[in-house]
Amino acid sequence: MNKDYNIDELENFLNQEMKGEDLTNFKQRLETEEGLREEVDFHATVLEGIKHSAELDFRALVGATRAEMLKEKSTTAKVVDMNRGEQAGVRRIGSRRILAFAASLALLLMAAWWLFLSPISPERVFANNFTTPQDVLSIEVASRLEETGFGTNEAALKQLQTAMQMYQDGNFEQTREQLSAFQAQYPNSEFADKTAYYKALSAMQTQDYEIAQAELVELANNSNFSLQMDARWYLALNSLKLGNIEAARTLLESFQSDSKHATAAQKLLKRLR
Repeated sequence: MNKDYNIDELENFLNQEMKGEDLTNFKQRLETEEGLREEVDFHATVLEGIKHSAELDFRALVGATRAEMLKEKSTTAKVVDMNRGEQAGVRRIGSRRILAFAASLALLLMAAWWLFLSPISPERVFANNFTTPQDVLSIEVASRLEETGFGTNEAALKQLQTAMQMYQDGNFEQTREQLSAFQAQYPNSEFADKTAYYKALSAMQTQDYEIAQAELVELANNSNFSLQMDARWYLALNSLKLGNIEAARTLLESFQSDSKHATAAQKLLKRLR
């Protein structure tokens, strides 16, 4: 398993919390992406193993403690006619075993907290949740190129198509340069918002988070932008990277229950320091 996969994404899939387009895309990736199925199976095995082991350990602990307490009760009954000091000694031993049981139970609860509920740093939140979003712009551009015209600028579309091919190839620095040139040359393009969106995502990939922030803030507040909620999600992650924790919280709290990012946002809010 050479690739680092998004653990939260795997967990959402295994817990059946992944919905809609995210679920469809993930299932497609399972069929085509080398190593992903193996990673999902491995993660499922680990989670099941943890759950099963914890259950067995807890049952064994309760059973052993109960047996000890019954044994202690029997021993106490046998020494009831002995002097008070010996009987008190037996009772003290029983109390210590009960305390040991309580301590062991506390350790199990602490382990579960660290595994599933412990706070995580903004850096780790960003690393676990930021992936390269799917390119949907190329499809729209290709569709326009197939049309007969009606004022569309073929040269502009070709330029945008080239930029998005760079994005798909992972050449994010070049993508930013091409998209910036497109913005300057065609400021009123029908694709202006999506150009700004992919420019911001490319800036995040090249660790230019201040540049990404400026683009995303405007898009996240634009109710006419078809990818507004996606822009808000990436703005929250970008804000975390910049250390703007409260701004990120506000953005994460804004996701409605029917939003594709709602489940992930709620999980982050619970675990975010």
